[in-house]
This record gives sequence, C-alpha cells and structure tokens, in this order.
Amino acid sequence: MWHTKYMINFNHAPRRLVYVDLENLTGSCSPTETESRTAANWLKLHLGLQPQDHVVVAGDMHNALAVGSASKILNGTMRLGFGQDGADLSLLREAYATPRTVLESRYSPVNEVVIGSGDGIFTPLAEHFRALGLTVIVVSIRGSLSLKLATASTSVIYFDQSEATAEHDRNAALLLKA
Repeated sequence: MWHTKYMINFNHAPRRLVYVDLENLTGSCSPTETESRTAANWLKLHLGLQPQDHVVVAGDMHNALAVGSASKILNGTMRLGFGQDGADLSLLREAYATPRTVLESRYSPVNEVVIGSGDGIFTPLAEHFRALGLTVIVVSIRGSLSLKLATASTSVIYFDQSEATAEHDRNAALLLKA
C-alpha cells in the first residue's frame, strides 16, 4: 500500500533538463562545498526546480565532494570528468544521449533546457535543443558567458556568488528569528 505522502502525481507536467558545470557556475576551478551548496540552493530557488526535472551536475574528479553536495541539493545526478573540459564533455555526452522519446513523452514532456555554464563548448547543444523547439536558458556568471552561447539561447540569467551568499545569510537570519 502506498502512502500518499510519497506519491507524486505529475499530471502530465512539463519538465526541464538541467545541466550544471559546477566549476564554471561558481567561477572556481576548486569550488568549496559552501560555494557549491550556495549555487545549488540559488538554482533551486530561482529556477523553481520541481521533482520531475532531470538535473545533472558535473565537475572535475578532484571536486567530487562539491559536485556531490550540489547534486544532492538539486535531487540530481553527478558526473565527474578528468582533465581539460572533462566535466563539460561528460555533460555533453549526457545531454546528447537523452532519447527523443524522453523529450517528447506524452506524460511528462521536456519543454525547457537549462545550461548552467557560460562555456562556448555548449553552443552546439543549445542550438540542438532550440532546433527541437525547446526553450534554452543559460545561467552564467557575468564576464564568463560566451557570446555565441548567449546568442544560441532563448534567455540568460546571471548568477552572482556573492549576492547568492548574502541572500542565503539573510534567509538563515530570518529562520533563526522565527
């Protein structure tokens, strides 16, 4: 017997594919767990992520703890790469391996793709999903967004680690007062 608390009724709800390059999004080649949690919480809040969204967080092998922390917060999976562009390539492999049947599912179709990186290597991916008629949102830090990626996307949201940290601290203070 299922307890209704654990049953999720998606009601044919559209969903998103979310691909996060943790090092690029945090602006650090070695993000701390705190930076990774802050970025993940910001994404969860500002994107309004839902249980049906498919999230993949990638980073270099030496950042496994930070990648794991972020993927846990986002209810996603983690992918680890190695060497130059290793995390990017693992995200690209994951994205291009998404079956067309998943994208067009009549029960929970994908309507939006989020790319959490400013790297130009993701431009063909954005173009691919746009050609399929999907909305592509890029989340990037200012100053590291490829012009080609910005042009290939539907919209851009800028992430600022210091603003996200300040926002997290304000929310924590409000919770302590309550």
